[in-house]
Amino acid sequence: MIGKNVVNVMDEEFGTIADLVMDQEKKLVGVVLSVGGFLGVGDKWVAVSVDQIDFPTKGQPARLLVAVTEEQLKNAPDF
Repeated sequence: MIGKNVVNVMDEEFGTIADLVMDQEKKLVGVVLSVGGFLGVGDKWVAVSVDQIDFPTKGQPARLLVAVTEEQLKNAPDF
């Protein structure tokens, strides 16, 4: 899952999954998205609840289920 591309509801690619957030029972509760930047330089990490992400088949990008733009994520608090 880490490194998987992420698109928004408008099918615009805007980042990748940089890390996973687990609770004490090792249940996946969130993902950390890397947005903006180029090849890891100048990017920003933003945490998103796992219920806001759809994880389709292996060859497809993950889909953020909320209407959000790359600009909004760039302006979100850093993780």
